[in-house]
Amino acid sequence: MMREPTDEWDPSGPRGLDAMNDMASTLTREGLLTPPVPRTLANDLMVAGRWAWATSSLLSPWEAYMFQEDVLDSCLSPDVGDFWMCAYRGHGIGSHGIGLIARVGPLVVAQQFAYGGFFGDADEIDRRVNVGMRAWARTAAALDRLGAAGPARCQVEFSDFRRRSLIRRADHETDQWVLVEHPVDPKEFPGWLDGLSDPVHRIAARHLSVLITGDAGFGAQAEDDEANDETLDGSEDLT
Repeated sequence: MMREPTDEWDPSGPRGLDAMNDMASTLTREGLLTPPVPRTLANDLMVAGRWAWATSSLLSPWEAYMFQEDVLDSCLSPDVGDFWMCAYRGHGIGSHGIGLIARVGPLVVAQQFAYGGFFGDADEIDRRVNVGMRAWARTAAALDRLGAAGPARCQVEFSDFRRRSLIRRADHETDQWVLVEHPVDPKEFPGWLDGLSDPVHRIAARHLSVLITGDAGFGAQAEDDEANDETLDGSEDLT
């Protein structure tokens, strides 16, 4: 269930554009792209110490690493409004992750990647994290164009080090959340995407396809790529 608001977020600290600049400078120094914050939430962005930024205090920065199913489930509640969080947390020498959790209109996105610690090829790790950042940028732009309001009716989850990749959708006939099966073979993803009629499901499926394949250009149209490059270029373009 959703935790009580956590005091890790300091409302007196940097907010809005100052918080965005803190995020952009922190990530850029490490060679990572800056994920865009939805325009309607940008002024609420806060900082929690190092490597944590969010528009709401309901989630602890540690949830971006812990990825607890009950917490992710609670993000689907009609009582939860739009929010956005990106954070890096971990423990020990080999258990660290950078994650992004957001609810924007009808879609909840939860993604995380192994990062930091002793995970192996640093360049490949950075590349995969940046693929995730580009995937989110494209998804955020698609949701903005769609302009659909909540409550959430679809959720996509991905974790490379927890080996989790799934989509769930709301079944209005049973009032339950059901898994949406996706192909095992990435070569079948294009046909799968073409067969989805709900625009929110298509956005979620394309997002998951990019994360699974590790290909930032998978299923993308040229205009999407150009928009992503502009958005991810600097903090002033995030508002």
